Amino acid sequence: MRFMFLRCLVLLPAIFPIVAIASPPPSLTVDIIDRGEMTSIPQGAQRVPLLALRFRASCASDVPVAGITLFHSGRGALSDILRVYALLGAERLSRGRGFRSQRGEVQLRFRGFTVPACGEEIVQFAADFSSDASIASEHALVLRSVEDVDTLSAAARLLGSPSGGRRIAGEFEGTVAVSVLAPNTNVRYGDRRVIARIRFTAGSTNDHLLQVVTLTN
Repeated sequence: MRFMFLRCLVLLPAIFPIVAIASPPPSLTVDIIDRGEMTSIPQGAQRVPLLALRFRASCASDVPVAGITLFHSGRGALSDILRVYALLGAERLSRGRGFRSQRGEVQLRFRGFTVPACGEEIVQFAADFSSDASIASEHALVLRSVEDVDTLSAAARLLGSPSGGRRIAGEFEGTVAVSVLAPNTNVRYGDRRVIARIRFTAGSTNDHLLQVVTLTN
């Protein structure tokens, strides 16, 4: 009996390790745009830009921004400002909000704001001022920390520093003090007689124009 032996070659697939390359997480850079020197505005001014921020997203993915917290800065009363809101171009990005407390804090919630991957958006933060805002008061908005930007899950960093602001223009009314003095001599009948002496004293704020003085016998 003859036996036949078959030699078999079995090819097994080579096993190579598979390394997953994780994509970098999305990130956002917030850049404070320099506004230059402080400028003046009239009382009751509307839609006055106080702060501009440039939002730049990394190329990993789009970055949604839910909202932001800003703070008041300057030598002016919070009551001078009626509301603060965000603008994307000519469109409002948020509702108008007043300052919540004496800390001068205002929280704005954005409506559907997303910075596209590898793109940027510039957002203006504007305010409406009261018609009786204090003259010469100064106002600005400040982003104190990148933690005050609600980027949901994206990492963020802050660049730049705040500058500029707005000063309420106008003139103080000032004061005029009126004193009635005694005549230097007795009043006698005749022409060009001195019947009264009045002293007008103006305050140091401004000059004053007197148009009418009424005397009663």
